[in-house]
Amino acid sequence: MGAFGPKITGGSDGVAVTVDKYITDFIILQDENTTCISALFRLKNKKFRLKKQKNLSFKLFIRIFSTRFKEKIKTPEKGHAKTMIEVKNLTKDFGPKRVVDHVSFSVEKGEILGFLGPNGAGKSTTMRMIMGYIPPTEGSASIGGFDMASDPLPGRKKTGYLPENAPVYPDMTVFEYLDFCARARGFRGPEKGKRVDGALEKCFLTQVKNQTIHTLSKGFKQRVCFAQSILHDPEYLIMDEPTDGLDPNQKHEVRMMIREMSRNKAIVLSTHILEEAESLCGRAVIIAGGRIVADDSPGNLKKSSPDGRLESVFRTLTTQGES
Repeated sequence: MGAFGPKITGGSDGVAVTVDKYITDFIILQDENTTCISALFRLKNKKFRLKKQKNLSFKLFIRIFSTRFKEKIKTPEKGHAKTMIEVKNLTKDFGPKRVVDHVSFSVEKGEILGFLGPNGAGKSTTMRMIMGYIPPTEGSASIGGFDMASDPLPGRKKTGYLPENAPVYPDMTVFEYLDFCARARGFRGPEKGKRVDGALEKCFLTQVKNQTIHTLSKGFKQRVCFAQSILHDPEYLIMDEPTDGLDPNQKHEVRMMIREMSRNKAIVLSTHILEEAESLCGRAVIIAGGRIVADDSPGNLKKSSPDGRLESVFRTLTTQGES
């Protein structure tokens, strides 16, 4: 059948079918609901003996294979991996300069992971690769089991993303902007209204919903950006410097919102503000010079410092990591 068909050879005892990468990719592209996708994916490059038949067609092969193996082999469906966010050896080169160097970590449901590092350490580049907005030079990032380089859309649909300096439309009112974001995510009718009202309430924006965004303080603008990232009730949150530039009261408000969201979500929070990691994160990954130099709880990291301060550990590790 050519490059994408099964390789079939005749024989007295049956038909040998080699399940290789080509047929695996073909089936996944043709029909994601085919019952034997998982079996084929797991058993590629192995041979099976099927009852000899004349002119064994591709569809017949699928039917026989599916019937034979669907009860014997059970693998998790794509998109339902136990680890919610997984980063493996993520690397990015811009020309001769390596800005992210084999970064690996995973995040589970209910966990807030603090991704810490000084300015220029590679945090934002890592976040963009996790979201699939720039391709990695090496390694991979997956959200909910979806590879974010080769198949990013399913992962993005389940993810709320708050980039650094998140863009908004300044001439829109808060309500108009969130209504636009809800429509862009496919919500219509009463469900759209419910999503927008819920985001306004959770982010304490109801009282300013009819104000144009350019008239808001920086703290309120950040709330608007946060609201757009959660209006579809995502399973995952990726936030890049969510409190950068805010005053102490505004930081406290945003942190309260993040803490409230964390109960049933996996969250990656990039920051260079150490008090943020201490107050929010159960785990801290510290990056310097594009490389991970520490991965532990803030409490354990503080214990490793002579003065018991996270700042001392951070300064020591990031200075060594950049040298």
